[in-house]
Amino acid sequence: MAFESMKSKIRSAPTFRLGGLDKTTGKTHPNEISGYYLGPKTVTIDGKDSTVYTFQTEDGDKAIWGGHFDLDQQMAKAPLGFLTRVVYNGKIKTKRGNTMCDYDVSVDRDHMINLEGTTSTIQSEEVDESYDDEEVNAEFDAPITRRPTAPVTAATVPDAARQAKVKALLAKSKTA
Repeated sequence: MAFESMKSKIRSAPTFRLGGLDKTTGKTHPNEISGYYLGPKTVTIDGKDSTVYTFQTEDGDKAIWGGHFDLDQQMAKAPLGFLTRVVYNGKIKTKRGNTMCDYDVSVDRDHMINLEGTTSTIQSEEVDESYDDEEVNAEFDAPITRRPTAPVTAATVPDAARQAKVKALLAKSKTA
């Protein structure tokens, strides 16, 4: 029996937060991500479970932090494999007078990829641990409904023609 190393074959997705400021660097986080939705994954940092949502973008696989009521509720409805755009709209006041992050999640059901036979993209050591958000679900009585966390799969690396088609579709979706 011979073992083959998988280290160089594992792809990981950079993880970032949508919207707001990075408290450690002072830089603004991106407000939007567009790509094929590959699925959610639960990662544990300092004993606390957090959700990240992974996308295949024109720049490679990328993941965003969950943990916001509005984002998690909308992502729970997003179908895997479809071209999906998530936009951070800023903070809004709730009926109780608290603030919460407002997101728009939209899906292009005309564009999808096949996720069969692919491998996981997130490794916990690649996760940006600077995420902290005081208001994460603190003002809500209702628990977050989460989709069962089956193994997350990522698309295989497409050939050049497929990559060009994805870039064209993503460019077209940005102008729409």
